[in-house]
Amino acid sequence: MSFSLESFTNSWVDSHPFLNWLILHPFVAIVLVLFFLVLLMRLLSVLVYLLDRLWIKMLRTPVNFVKSLFGIDHSPMAQTSLANQNLALNKENFSLILQQLDRINQQQEQIIAELNTLKQQ
Repeated sequence: MSFSLESFTNSWVDSHPFLNWLILHPFVAIVLVLFFLVLLMRLLSVLVYLLDRLWIKMLRTPVNFVKSLFGIDHSPMAQTSLANQNLALNKENFSLILQQLDRINQQQEQIIAELNTLKQQ
């Protein structure tokens, strides 16, 4: 029985020299296995990303078709006008924030002046 097992392993090792080399060099084998695992994980993540994008496109297609039927504008120009409105709102908010910061700065200067007068007394 052991002779047949030994002859089987010897014939297997003779027919697969690269695997025999990997068995004799375990560090290289571990590095190669880790490399291929990382490669496989990356390929799977790309596949998941592509499937996700495909589902989003498939789900958006009927919505875009209905929008085109009813003439709803989803062009970049419409998005630009929305961005301009947001920019105008941001400028108003910016001026309000600046006014509040000026008031806080004045209060801070008053407090520092009062602290200096208390310190000198």
